[in-house]
Amino acid sequence: MVSLFAIGGFYVFTSYASAIGWGTGNMAAFASSANPYYALGHALWGAAWWLVVIAIVNSAIGVGLACTNAASRVLYTMGQAGTVPERFGRINPKTQTPTFAIAFIQLSGIVAILLVGLLLAPDAIFGFLGTITTLAVIVLYVMANLALTAYIRREHPGDFNVWRHGVLPWIGTLALLPVLFVTVYPVPAWPYNLTPYIFIAALIAGFGYMVWLGSRHPGALRRGATVLVGRRTDEEGDVDWDAPSPPAPQASA
Repeated sequence: MVSLFAIGGFYVFTSYASAIGWGTGNMAAFASSANPYYALGHALWGAAWWLVVIAIVNSAIGVGLACTNAASRVLYTMGQAGTVPERFGRINPKTQTPTFAIAFIQLSGIVAILLVGLLLAPDAIFGFLGTITTLAVIVLYVMANLALTAYIRREHPGDFNVWRHGVLPWIGTLALLPVLFVTVYPVPAWPYNLTPYIFIAALIAGFGYMVWLGSRHPGALRRGATVLVGRRTDEEGDVDWDAPSPPAPQASA
């Protein structure tokens, strides 16, 4: 919670500083600028504007590492659970890292960037892929919020808390829905008008894979959920939320 509030406060502060530096009466120009922070750096810092470049490059590297780390961990866990091919769940004996999962994430990202850059335009790469990702994240978070309320009320009614399992998730959902709406309407210009259809196609493909996996490998999805939450299952095969997590293995002396 401290991390959430801290990063939220940081974003509010930097957004406020950006608006004040640019001029609150001309924010439309800020939104339409190809790189407003370069312009701010030149206008306010003079020759030190290159510090903005260093900050942006550093942020890009940090985001890339974080995304690779998070995505490869999820793929590794899914490989361990059997929801994706088992090679994703293998650890390199020398580096002790899921090298196949990491390589897959890196190569698929490069392919996506090259496809967008070659088929559309290089300057559309960030906005195009970012819009698809935004749509996916919004839908994922909304579904998780709704599932939380329904799951706790159905499976653990004694633990249901109106504020934690009802009010807060719905506040988050209501805050995300306007963002989803303005992302797709008014219909954005080419090529961003393609992003909702590409996202829907990916969603249908993922749902189809889930149905196929459930019929071809019964229990794989349940095992995947159990592994992801890090809890054992009860006698009926459901996640046992009350069971303590298994202790972490101790390093040998």
